[in-house]
Amino acid sequence: MTKITTENKPQTLPINTFSTEELQGRIFNDDSLNVLHRTPSDSIDIIHIDPPFKVHATGKSNALKDEAYLDEIAPMSDGITEEYLDEMVRVLKKDNFRMFIWCSKDQLDFYFTYFKDYAIDILFWHKSNPI
Repeated sequence: MTKITTENKPQTLPINTFSTEELQGRIFNDDSLNVLHRTPSDSIDIIHIDPPFKVHATGKSNALKDEAYLDEIAPMSDGITEEYLDEMVRVLKKDNFRMFIWCSKDQLDFYFTYFKDYAIDILFWHKSNPI
């Protein structure tokens, strides 16, 4: 397994960081980046995310023809940023790195590039009703 490090990443955390005990068994109704910023480094066992797919006004879905809906999802039309991944890597326990990411095929290059120095396994699932 590749050793996970964040040597070149800033390690400055906000003053109001959660304690490990405060995180146990909690559900947060907040922007995930806000919660990640307040989470101590090396404190999370597993991350399972379903970030926004690269969504553009194509496909068969009626939702993708609704201009109000397209305006609403515009900020996430390209998925998540490296800032999210940096924070997820920072908070995961380094001795047992486990992250599961659901994504579209259009996002694979982004994730492969980001995790190029990590030992990763890939699990594919063919979605039969793509957007």
